[in-house]
Amino acid sequence: MANLKHDCPHCHARSATFTSFGERQHRENGNILSVIAFYCNLCDKGVFASFRNNRGMNINGNTGNVKKIGGVNIIDIYPIGSETSVPEHLPENIESFYKQAAESLRAGHYDASGVMSRKSLDVTTKILNPEEKGNLYKRIEKLSDKGIITPDLKDWAHIIRDDGNDAVHEEVPTTKESAEELLSFTEVFLMYSFTMPKMVENKRKEADEGGKFAVV
Repeated sequence: MANLKHDCPHCHARSATFTSFGERQHRENGNILSVIAFYCNLCDKGVFASFRNNRGMNINGNTGNVKKIGGVNIIDIYPIGSETSVPEHLPENIESFYKQAAESLRAGHYDASGVMSRKSLDVTTKILNPEEKGNLYKRIEKLSDKGIITPDLKDWAHIIRDDGNDAVHEEVPTTKESAEELLSFTEVFLMYSFTMPKMVENKRKEADEGGKFAVV
């Protein structure tokens, strides 16, 4: 069987190994094998790949990694992996932490996802109130005391903090449901902290430039 190294569009594992389980040669051009079917060795879900064989060799039997065979080039792979959806207007480091949480969740690494969700919150509280040097609990409380976040957001932040702590310290692995809920809460917190304020700011600028916005 042929093997393929490629990012999995299903579980989002980087450079996952795919094993072929079927192929069909192009009817009109023997230099194109279309399509070879592969399954991901991590999540067992499949992809289809078309290859151009410039040397006229057939890909069959024990061929090893097809991407490394001389003259064999990938034409296309289906399905194409989708980009991780991230709230808009996040600081670069927060965006990176959130992406890691989301991609870990898709890859089935639920503990890692929980940890990165908590880190997203942790660093956000430092950005929102850089003067506060206490632990995460105190920083959340201070944000609420100063009116920077609402009481509801404070409660959500504590949920993220508690569940994120469990992902770090508990002996029992984090479940998929817990990781999904934690990521969802984190997304909302980040949207209220960064996305919505920036959207309002941009709208104010647009209206002010058009002479249609007045502060009262």
